Amino acid sequence: MFQDYLLFASDVQTRYAFRVVHLSHLAQEAAKRHKLQGAKALILADTLTSGVLIASILETEDRVNLRIQCGSEFTVASETTSQAETRGYIEWTEDSEVMERLESDRPSGASVIVRSLKSLPESNKLTEGITQSYFDTVEQVVNEHLDQSYQSNLKIRVESWYASENGDQSPEHLRAPEHLRAYGVIYLELPGLDAKVQSDLHRHIDSFTGFRAAGAKIDDPDQLAPLLIPDPMRPVNSLKPHWSCTCSLASVETMLMSLGSKELNELAASQESTEICCHYCKNNYTISPERLLALSISAAANAATAKPSNSDDFN
Repeated sequence: MFQDYLLFASDVQTRYAFRVVHLSHLAQEAAKRHKLQGAKALILADTLTSGVLIASILETEDRVNLRIQCGSEFTVASETTSQAETRGYIEWTEDSEVMERLESDRPSGASVIVRSLKSLPESNKLTEGITQSYFDTVEQVVNEHLDQSYQSNLKIRVESWYASENGDQSPEHLRAPEHLRAYGVIYLELPGLDAKVQSDLHRHIDSFTGFRAAGAKIDDPDQLAPLLIPDPMRPVNSLKPHWSCTCSLASVETMLMSLGSKELNELAASQESTEICCHYCKNNYTISPERLLALSISAAANAATAKPSNSDDFN
């Protein structure tokens, strides 16, 4: 199996653009980090794939956060930079009827909120799109979100599955993280696209039977591209997606300081270390009572500095 890739390409006349991503290795890493198998691993893989594809067509944005949430029953999210640096997680409640249906390969039909938060480089400006859908697949709700929230004609196809390379068809083997495969493509129609070219492209997209049915061709983008578009391909650029988490001890301590001096003192008084686990990468950070007291002092000092003075500086 080839290494992961994100290929930027267009038709030879540059009338429309598309991005193709092979994310199998990264999806496997995510499943192992979060100890996932079955439908949960597939949903996270599809969300990671969708996030990488959306970030790849938003050239002015620095980072895209994609989140699909069904009340308190489950949340799946990815965060991706324009350089295909990505991370993601999935959480669910043990009594979630939605996850029970998905694990048994039944459509859930659950109401979900889909959010995409985009941040500009070197700027505090954020833009957000939010839509509501009924969840059957990640591809379906993301396409509905793109259709309603983005000012471009976009279409996404993502697919994740388990594939055994040695022919073992046992359920346990086919649901092992190391056999997870993940692929996707996103189409972007450029301004002034001819109606016939558009019609041919849509017909070709609708007739595409899926990555799994492509066989060995899916590992080579040169062989895969003719299955994805009706015209000869012009490659533009390529990146290697990789897992990247922005969590750190410093960011954890900054988050703790936002609790305020009083609550930090109460945590320190328990004489037990505080454990913080990153949603995205599952790294654990341990903060000792002594360090909590130091953070409490810093939080109090910051609050005192930020507090407006009551004195009159004008005579």
